[in-house]
Amino acid sequence: MRPLHSVQLKLQVSVVHSVQLKLQVSVVRPPHSVQIKLQVSVVRPLHRVQLKLQVSAVHSVQLKLQVSVVHSFQLKLQVSVVHPPHSVQIKLQFSVVRPLHSVQIKLQVSVVRPPHSVQIKLQVSVVRPPHSVQIKLQVSVVRPLHSVQPKLQVIVVHSVQLKLQCSAKVNFSVVRPLKSVQLKLQVSVVPPPHSVQLKLQVSVVPSPHSVQLKLQVSVVRPLNSVQLKLQVSVVPPPHSVQLKLQVSVVRPLHSVQLKLQ
Repeated sequence: MRPLHSVQLKLQVSVVHSVQLKLQVSVVRPPHSVQIKLQVSVVRPLHRVQLKLQVSAVHSVQLKLQVSVVHSFQLKLQVSVVHPPHSVQIKLQFSVVRPLHSVQIKLQVSVVRPPHSVQIKLQVSVVRPPHSVQIKLQVSVVRPLHSVQPKLQVIVVHSVQLKLQCSAKVNFSVVRPLKSVQLKLQVSVVPPPHSVQLKLQVSVVPSPHSVQLKLQVSVVRPLNSVQLKLQVSVVPPPHSVQLKLQVSVVRPLHSVQLKLQ
C-alpha cells in the first residue's frame, strides 16, 4: 500500500428554500483510482441552481465542475493532471447573464513539463447596453527555444453620457537561471452602478515542477453580487494537486455559498 495519491474534498453549501444533494464516492486501491460524483440542485421562484462535480484519479486527476444558476450565473471548471507526462490543463469558464448585463470569463492554462512549455489564455468580456469591455491575454513560454511571447489586448467602448473606468496592470518577469515565470494581471472595470474586478496570478517554476494559479473575480451590482476565488497548485514530483474554489452568489432574500477544497 503506497499512499502516493490522495484526494481530499470539502464542500459546504448553504441555501434558502429547497436543496437536493446526491453524492457518490468509489475508491479502488489496486489501480489507485478515485471517482466522485456530486450533484446539487436548488429550486427557487424564477431561480435554479444546478451543480455537477465529477472527480476521477487514476495516476492522474481529472476534475469537472459545472454550476448553473438560471437567469444569472454559469461556471464551468475542468482540471486534468497527468503525472507521467507531467502535464497540466486547466479550463475555466465564468459567465453572468442578467437583463441587459453579461460577464464572460474564459481561462485556459496548459503546462507540459517535458518540453517545458507554458501556454496561458485569458479572455474577459463585459457587455452592457451602452458600453463593452474586452480583454484578451495570451502568454506562451517555450523553454527549449527560450522564447516568451506575451500578448495583451484591451478594448473599451462606451458612450459619452456614462463614465467607464478600465485599468489593467500586467507584471511579467522571466528569470533564466531559475527558469521561473511569474505573471500578474489585474483588471478593474467600474461603470457607475456596476463594478467588475479580476485578479490573476500565475507562477511557474520548472525546477521544482510546480504550478500555482490564483484567480479572483468579483462582480457587484445593485442588490446582486458574485464572488469567485480559484486557487490551483500542482507539484508533480510529490504527485500532489490542490484545488480551492469559492463561489458566492447573493441576491435579495436568496443566497448561495459554495466552498470546494
